[in-house]
Amino acid sequence: MNLSVLTAAQTQATKSRRLAHELRVRVRLVEHMTKATKPAVAVLALAATLGSQIEDLAQSLGDGELEQSEFVDSVRALLIAAGGDAAALAELDDTTLIDALMEGQTPYVEGFASDIAGGLSLGEILSRSGLYAGLAWSAYQMARAQTFGEKAEITWVCEDDAASCDECVAAAEGSPYTLESLPGYPGGLQCLGNCRCSLDGPGGE
Repeated sequence: MNLSVLTAAQTQATKSRRLAHELRVRVRLVEHMTKATKPAVAVLALAATLGSQIEDLAQSLGDGELEQSEFVDSVRALLIAAGGDAAALAELDDTTLIDALMEGQTPYVEGFASDIAGGLSLGEILSRSGLYAGLAWSAYQMARAQTFGEKAEITWVCEDDAASCDECVAAAEGSPYTLESLPGYPGGLQCLGNCRCSLDGPGGE
């Protein structure tokens, strides 16, 4: 096959995979929108944007347009900014825990950068970018929990379908909790950034 034709075919295949991924993101967003509060919908939009930004950075790294250190610094900055935005949507002023959550991702982002430089496939890049995007939802749920108060009863709400992981199902079954007894936060258990769980305070707020 002519090299130019092969290159064009590969480019089209890449665009098709990206479009398919973006469609899955939009579908997941719409599914949440049907039952989410207004701030939660904003967080899901924030997560979708974050995922797209990280994908673009990963593509630039893979194409040799970025150094690994530049990729890590850029993703770290995006995560911290997204955490701050998520906390603001939850009306939480003290972002200490949220900042720690995002800062704690740095070693994993460094590993991601190394894998990309080593030839990570587009599909794997999209998948892992989506996991980082899910941190916006995790940050929002963590921030919401802090606003409920130390002694408030917190209910872990888990989607009732086969896609929910065992740890999230168990967390929901163990409700209610207090801040001290929570087994973690959505996005911090087995399913990581794919988590669809939420935390409800007193009265289902």
